[in-house]
Amino acid sequence: MERAGKDAVIPDGWWVMRLGEVLKLEYGISLPERDRQFGDVPVLGSADVVGFHSKSAVQGPGVVVGRKGSIGFVTWIDDAFVPIDTTYYVTPQKGHAELRWLYHLLDRENLAVLNRATGVPGLNRDDVYALRRPIPPLPEQRAIADVLDSIDDAIERTEAVIAATETLRDSLLHELLTRGVPGWHTEWKDVPGIGAIPADWEVVRLWEVARVALSSVDKKTVEGEIPVRLCNYTDVFYNRRITPDMQFMEATADTKEVQKWNLRRGDVLFTKDSETAEEIGIPAYVAADMPGVLCGYHLGLARPLC
Repeated sequence: MERAGKDAVIPDGWWVMRLGEVLKLEYGISLPERDRQFGDVPVLGSADVVGFHSKSAVQGPGVVVGRKGSIGFVTWIDDAFVPIDTTYYVTPQKGHAELRWLYHLLDRENLAVLNRATGVPGLNRDDVYALRRPIPPLPEQRAIADVLDSIDDAIERTEAVIAATETLRDSLLHELLTRGVPGWHTEWKDVPGIGAIPADWEVVRLWEVARVALSSVDKKTVEGEIPVRLCNYTDVFYNRRITPDMQFMEATADTKEVQKWNLRRGDVLFTKDSETAEEIGIPAYVAADMPGVLCGYHLGLARPLC
């Protein structure tokens, strides 16, 4: 244990210690799936629960760190558990650290960078032990852990609300696009392959109401004297609403390309190339006329004809 150097800025009463002075990383046990007996004790792997067993090996709560596989991944478990041999489980050095604080400390560390990729990749606990970190007194560790726990709880609640909102939106979107505004229509007709729709709606193909084209405008291939900016795959994938204040890639283009691909209010962009099918066809709405911003490569453009 040592005090911080004269140039270090840490609160009074804190110490700078090697992690090996405040925690131990104990090896998990070998428990192949074929040897597990029916029970409700969680079996912890490198990144999550991988099964259940009839008997526990470690009393909870506990912290498990991935040793192989998901190297450096940190998991908190409230109940008694079994850590398998691709993991370490954490025990605090008495008088120096609180377990919940250690969980937050290790969770913010990028332990994966300590991976020893010589032969079989893995996390060597001696490398973790050698890390030097500021260590607060036990009462402050508890207070810090309480604050971080409350933040994590708030994040979980927010994510749950977002997920529920997205589910509701998807349900309403389907209802509105196939049956219209609730209470607006009283007569219906059945369309093969689509189902019941309002009687006064028409069924048309997309090309009858919009111009659809796949862009070939790429910074590597365009040539011209007109400075432009390109809206690309990531702009659509991460935003879903394209606005003039976004940061776009700079390029140059000729007059023909500008006339064909300049974005207008009401345009709908969609991803057309990706490594996974789930990332193809993701749409984004162009919220304003955007002079000098072109539909870039890896995107398609749908523009209403009216």
